[in-house]
Amino acid sequence: MDKNLFDEFFQSTYERIFKYVNRRIAWDAEDVVNDIYVIAWKRKASMPTTPDEQILWLYAIGRRVIANKIRWKSRLDSFNRLHKPLLHATDGGAEESDSLIMDILVQLPANLREPLLLVEWEGLSVRDAAKLLKISESAMTKRLHAARELFARKYSNLAQSEIA
Repeated sequence: MDKNLFDEFFQSTYERIFKYVNRRIAWDAEDVVNDIYVIAWKRKASMPTTPDEQILWLYAIGRRVIANKIRWKSRLDSFNRLHKPLLHATDGGAEESDSLIMDILVQLPANLREPLLLVEWEGLSVRDAAKLLKISESAMTKRLHAARELFARKYSNLAQSEIA
């Protein structure tokens, strides 16, 4: 399929796919729809031939992209709940909290920081993060455990010093 045909396909399906996504995750619908069409373009060789099959194909891609986005947001929310310090009403709030997190992350050794960021912020599985870093899953699990412990210890120390 050439670019012109794909452009026509995009134009004829965009509104329907956008509505599908927007009903599920309105907070990030535009980005998710863009991701769906990027994946569709990359997999255009396996695109069905009939319009009804094509829309179902896009919905299937969309389901996976939406699920990944929801997992990512859930992990990010969990990470933020676990690792943000108590905010003082008169303090800078979230900006100070983000600054504290970044201060701690910078203090972590690179071989521990990267696994933590890949799993907690990027939402990668341990297996995928291990592949990306070209280490075994076992090594990845150990590094992630060590990173979480070190982060929690540093966080606790900094949070205690800010309260005192």
